[in-house]
Amino acid sequence: MMRSCIQTELLNSHLATSLLTMPKAPIVADSAEPKSIAELQQQGLNVIPCEKGADSVDFGIKHVQGLPISYTRRSTNLHREYENYAWKVSKDGETVGIEDPKCANRLMSGARYGLTTFAAAGSTFDPKRE
Repeated sequence: MMRSCIQTELLNSHLATSLLTMPKAPIVADSAEPKSIAELQQQGLNVIPCEKGADSVDFGIKHVQGLPISYTRRSTNLHREYENYAWKVSKDGETVGIEDPKCANRLMSGARYGLTTFAAAGSTFDPKRE
């Protein structure tokens, strides 16, 4: 089960407090934020950087699109993003192959980070056993 937190201007200390109340599980964070990852790790959280590389957005979107995704009725933000997640399209209607920056994508990007990172590692993580 993947969980997320949407809040702007959230300090790492507040994020850590929120995450420490959740079941223990690996937390995949944006690898472009190494200081934040280090701070959260110092708070005792199992935070790992996401896997990024050449064409990681393209690969990640295709990977996520190929998976069955389930979420609860309460996940209204995720539902909205999932339904509107789109590729950027050029003026002549061609798919450019990157996320459309006009789409809300915070949750979908987070899902992409987690799903592609665990897929790359061949993870057999089972939250029921943790």
